[in-house]
Amino acid sequence: ERARAEGVKVEEARARQEEMEGRHAETVRGLQDAIGGLEASVSEAEKRETVTKTELMSSLSQRQKQIATLEGERDRAQEEALGLQGERDSLTERLEEAVVREADLASELQASEEKGRAEVERLREEMEGALMREAETVSGLQGSVERLEQEVGEWQERARAE
Repeated sequence: ERARAEGVKVEEARARQEEMEGRHAETVRGLQDAIGGLEASVSEAEKRETVTKTELMSSLSQRQKQIATLEGERDRAQEEALGLQGERDSLTERLEEAVVREADLASELQASEEKGRAEVERLREEMEGALMREAETVSGLQGSVERLEQEVGEWQERARAE
């Protein structure tokens, strides 16, 4: 009976060992599947990394070209700004000269206006005198016209009477 009990124990131990070996085999298959999945994931990740690196290198190259272009534009803008500053300085100088000329012209204009006003006043006085003389002449002529009309009337009456 002891041998049988020992046999049962051995059988139980074998059954446990087979069960453990089965579980171990399942675990190994699961781990192998997981490793295969991980290897596939790693391969995909490496492919994506390669694509990403390529895209980043392309983007970096484009950025470097853009930076070079912008630096060129900046340099041209700075040169243009220096040119414009020179033009501004020249224009400022010319403006200052124009202001001085304008002040001189304004002074000359004021003197001319004063002279013109005096001339206008003299001419106005001369015209008033001439108008008064002309009015006297017109008045004299009207008197002559009235006398002549009167004489014409008298001549017409004499002519009718004759």
